[in-house]
Amino acid sequence: MVALSNKPVFPQQAFSYEAICVAANTTLTSSPDDTLVLIARASNTDGMVITSLGAIPRVTITVLNVYIYESVDDSAKILIAAASMAANTVSTTVLPVMVPVKHMDGTDITADKPLVLMPDSSLWAGISVAFADGVVVRAQGHELLKASAS
Repeated sequence: MVALSNKPVFPQQAFSYEAICVAANTTLTSSPDDTLVLIARASNTDGMVITSLGAIPRVTITVLNVYIYESVDDSAKILIAAASMAANTVSTTVLPVMVPVKHMDGTDITADKPLVLMPDSSLWAGISVAFADGVVVRAQGHELLKASAS
């Protein structure tokens, strides 16, 4: 459980984390298979505000899903967001399809409506179909920092 504090928390350092998912995540339980850590617990001391979360294929793909999980102990993971990617032929003349991952209510994750990651928790990513060259999942936002007593 996260300790409670009466210290204000402010956005600080901007971040960008990426994971390249190649294996198929086919078990959508609290112990999902073939997921990659996107944001490690060690990088998230006071929480994070994620203002952009999306995926882009590095290879021609068939239809697939992108799954985002949150974990407070790096063991049990909770599915908190997902997105569908349409089939896409990646080439030098065709842009790959970039897909935003949305909140559970279907709205976009933005600076005005960010995804808030709890302190000391991690974010994990997975895809529903395996692709050797993978799908890049990227999270961007700001780390939070508790104000120190003066």
